[in-house]
Amino acid sequence: MQSVLVGRKAHSRGSESITEPTIRDPDQIRRDCARKLRAVQISDHFQALLGYLLGKD
Repeated sequence: MQSVLVGRKAHSRGSESITEPTIRDPDQIRRDCARKLRAVQISDHFQALLGYLLGKD
């Protein structure tokens, strides 16, 4: 599976700061999307379609 870059971690090395991208697992992204969508008021039909696309009930 392909991972997605979603931010950066900062590291210090002496006087300079290095920034590395952080990587999230696609399953974690799907779970986060499903969690956030529960708070949105949408029709049952639309919610069923989104759940199917995200692999969630």
